[in-house]
Amino acid sequence: MDAFGTLPVVLVVFATIAFATIVLAGRGKTSGRGKRSQASPAVAENAQLDAKPLLNKSERVVFTALSALTHAAPRNHRVMVQVSVGEVLTVRRAGISKGDWWTQFNSLNSKRFDFLIADEDWNAVAAVEYQGRGHSRGNAEKRDNIKREACRKAGIPFIEIPADGLTPGQTADLKRLLGGPQALASE
Repeated sequence: MDAFGTLPVVLVVFATIAFATIVLAGRGKTSGRGKRSQASPAVAENAQLDAKPLLNKSERVVFTALSALTHAAPRNHRVMVQVSVGEVLTVRRAGISKGDWWTQFNSLNSKRFDFLIADEDWNAVAAVEYQGRGHSRGNAEKRDNIKREACRKAGIPFIEIPADGLTPGQTADLKRLLGGPQALASE
């Protein structure tokens, strides 16, 4: 076979290798950190799913109490539920390795605040953790410690409501944070 007869064979082999590389690369997509991404339409397509309420009955009671406090305040505060900590706090990248940054980011971003009170400019005023009856299961204490420390470092009050609901002291603290008329009358 002469040089011109070999060229088409080499091109076909090269094209086949390139095509196979592209197809195989698409199958093994990673999330950018070396781990296989689990996000695919097949996950939802193959799962048995049921809708469920965002809050249980006791959480709705706490939401109602927090909402009443924010509505009584003079500014436009809002109560939000199940807010990702990563939506409220960000990990500074300066001075740490990329690996340490990802570890810290993932540790925070995988947590949620039960409730978050935000001001009219959507800044966090307080993070609220409801310690409901089932709260002591699993690693809840460890998750709460991470959220508590993160809020302390960011200067956001972290309020832990017991299973029985807001205490009078917590209600007074929230009124002060929200700058409501009740707080001004008591000072």
